[in-house]
Parts: sequence; structure tokens; C-alpha cells
Amino acid sequence: MAICKIKNCEKILLKKHGKICPMHRMRFSRYGDYNYISPKWKNLKKGKACLTKSGYLRVNINGERVLQHRYLMEKFLGRKLEKNEIVRHKNKIRDDNSIKNLFIVKIK
Repeated sequence: MAICKIKNCEKILLKKHGKICPMHRMRFSRYGDYNYISPKWKNLKKGKACLTKSGYLRVNINGERVLQHRYLMEKFLGRKLEKNEIVRHKNKIRDDNSIKNLFIVKIK
């Protein structure tokens, strides 16, 4: 198995990928730089929330990008959310993540 040739990237490649992983190939085709990091991701690395295209806030928790409303609900409940649980906003404002504005809907 081959590994991406970009420094510090440890992604395993399939034969169709060639020598670099799809993430680095996309960065190079879009920005001309294998190691381009968007300004939004830089803000996440600094601990600031970033607004997604769909209007939700995303934060960086231990190097992982997570939706803030789901993270806050997990902290409030003291457990991970189950796969059939969706966190909704009572007032329909997606970036209002106060705990009293959040509720869980279970889907079947």
C-alpha cells in the first residue's frame, strides 16, 4: 500500500490515486498549492467558530471539526448522541446555540 507523498500526510492511497491523496489533489487543482488551508479552517484552529454554508456553526474540538449545536447537546447530556438523534433549534435560527434553544428529535 502506498502513502501520500505530501509531507506529514499519512493517508493510504488506492491504485487510482497515483502518488497524492484526493484531498491534496483537490487543493492543488483549486488553489495551486498542496498545503492550502482556507481562512475559515485557520479560524477553527484558533478556537473560533465558523459558519457553514447551511448556516450552522462549526468548531474545532481536539482537531476534529464538529457542529457546535451537536457538541453542546452532547456536553449537556453527558453522553454521545445516538445515530437516530437529531438536534434541532426551537426558534429555527441555526446559529443560536443556547442550550434552552436546542432539543432532540429521534428518528426511526
